[in-house]
Amino acid sequence: IDRSAVTRRVLLTGATGFLGGFLALDLLAAPDVELYALVRADGDEQARGRLLDRLGVLADRRGTPADDWRSRLHAVAGTLADLAADAGRFPAMIDEVFHVAALVSLKERDRARLMQVNVEGTRAVLASACAREASVVNYVSTAYVAGTRSGTVPEGPVDEAHPTQNAYEESKRIAERLVVEGCRAAGMRFRIFRPSIILGDSRDHRAESDFGVYHFANSVLALRMEICARIPDYFRFNPLRMLGAPGHVLNFIAVDHAARMLSRIAERADTVDCYFHLVNPRDTQLTEITRIIGETSKVDLRVVPDESELNPIDTLLRSRTRILNCYLWNEKHFDSSAWQVAELPAESLHLHAADYTRYLEEGW
Repeated sequence: IDRSAVTRRVLLTGATGFLGGFLALDLLAAPDVELYALVRADGDEQARGRLLDRLGVLADRRGTPADDWRSRLHAVAGTLADLAADAGRFPAMIDEVFHVAALVSLKERDRARLMQVNVEGTRAVLASACAREASVVNYVSTAYVAGTRSGTVPEGPVDEAHPTQNAYEESKRIAERLVVEGCRAAGMRFRIFRPSIILGDSRDHRAESDFGVYHFANSVLALRMEICARIPDYFRFNPLRMLGAPGHVLNFIAVDHAARMLSRIAERADTVDCYFHLVNPRDTQLTEITRIIGETSKVDLRVVPDESELNPIDTLLRSRTRILNCYLWNEKHFDSSAWQVAELPAESLHLHAADYTRYLEEGW
C-alpha cells in the first residue's frame, strides 16, 4: 500500500455485524481510507479471517473487487472492554471513529448486559478515541431513543420528558449522552446516527438478522406449524389476530441504504455536531406488513385494536412477541430534514412502501 495516499485512518467497531459490514465496504470505497476494525476473536489472525469472510461475501454480492480494499483493511482481536487499554495494535493516532457495535435485545433480563456493552462499551470507545486524538466520533444509535414520544420526532437531543420503552432504548439514550458530553469535554466533534427499522439488502433482500420484524415473522411461522401439527385445518377456517393501532405505520430502511447514507453524511465536514435520522422517506402501513407476513406464513394475519377480539391462539402469539408490542402503537414520524437528501444516491430516495415490504417476502 502507498501510505502517502492514506489521509484518513478510521477505527470501526461492529464491522462483522449486520450494518457494520456494509458500512466497512462503503468507507473502504474511498481510496484514502485505511480501516482498523475491532473484531471479537481469539487472535488477530482469526479476527482477520472473520472480517475477510464477512466482507468478502458482501463484496461478491455487490461486485466489488477485493483487491480494491483488502490491503487497507486491518483487523484487531478484542472486545469493546479491551479497547481503551489496547494501545499497541492500533495506530497511535486515529482520524475518525465509527462506533456501530452494540447488543440488540429488547428483553428486560438482558438489562445488565445491555448497559455493559452499549454504555460501558461506548465509554471505552470514547476513551480510545481521545487517547488517539481522533477528530470525530460517529455513533450509531437508534431512532427509537425517542421512547414513548409520538408524532413527528425531530433530529436533535432526546426530549427526556418521554421515557424509554425498554432497556435497549435506555442504553442507547445513555450512550448518546456519553458521546456528546465526552466529545465536547475532549475537544472532539460528533455525529449521532439514528436508523429506523433496518431490513435486508436492497439488491437481494438478504438479512442476517432474527431481530424486530424478522423475529415477529418467524414467530408467526413457528406458531402456524405448531398449531397445524395439532389441528391441521385450523388456519383454513380461522384468522390469526394481533393487536395494533388502526392505520399504524412503521419506517423501514434497507441495510445498504442506511450504510450509504451514513458514509455520505460523514464525508461532509459541515455535518459534525449534528443528529441524523437514517430513514426511508416513505412509511409503510402495518396492515401491508402483516399481509405479506401472513401470505408467506400461510395464515390470514389481521390487525385488531381491541384485546377482547383475541382468542387463546391469538393471545399465544401476543405473549411470544410481547417485546415488540410497544412498537405497534404510539406512531412516530422521523424528521430527516437536517440532511440534504438530494445529494444521496437516487435509489435511496424514491422507494415506495412496496419496495420495502418486498424484503419481508423474500428476505428470510
